[in-house]
Amino acid sequence: MPTLSKIIQKTQLRLTYQAGDFDQMKLNKLNIPLLVFLLSACTSAPITLSERQQLGQVSFQSIENYQVEEDGFGGIYVSSPDGEIGIIMQVSPSDSFTQEMIPAVIGGQYPEEGFPFAMLLFLGFENITLKDLRDFKLGGYSGYSRAFVATNQFNQIEGEYVFFPVGDQTFIAMGSVIKVTGDNHWNPEGKAAFDAIVGSVQFQ
Repeated sequence: MPTLSKIIQKTQLRLTYQAGDFDQMKLNKLNIPLLVFLLSACTSAPITLSERQQLGQVSFQSIENYQVEEDGFGGIYVSSPDGEIGIIMQVSPSDSFTQEMIPAVIGGQYPEEGFPFAMLLFLGFENITLKDLRDFKLGGYSGYSRAFVATNQFNQIEGEYVFFPVGDQTFIAMGSVIKVTGDNHWNPEGKAAFDAIVGSVQFQ
């Protein structure tokens, strides 16, 4: 798999939203890692969380035998041994999210929603459909979650993202399942892994 720096060098990503352009410079300002996070689930084995670990400001528990990586830009990647199930987590300064980043043409209501849309468009998915925005709580933190579906010429991707403020920063986590054969599902397998890992998050 190419490194993050190589992906950034080879990718000239330009996203057009209703209120303006969300170009590569803005992606860099947000420190959004452009790493492929193709996530799919093929097993409903019981989830056993590993010991707690600290990466940057985020303390969390992974799932036993899952691989954990960080990209040096604040991005954390957790994936199953076969690479099919995973979660991406990111902490960015809240003042780096601006109104023009709202993907209003798709139905986003908050600048933070630009993060998952940047990832989806980077991966070649279009026809993005948003489910209802829901309140989200994790300990004493409050924010929002949203499920989504998107398609490309060959596949459908399904998943969920959450975001909430942590002091003067914002935490965003995103998980998804790409249906290639129709045998993999976001709910229950993908969502179970996502909920377990995100539900263990603490900040220090």
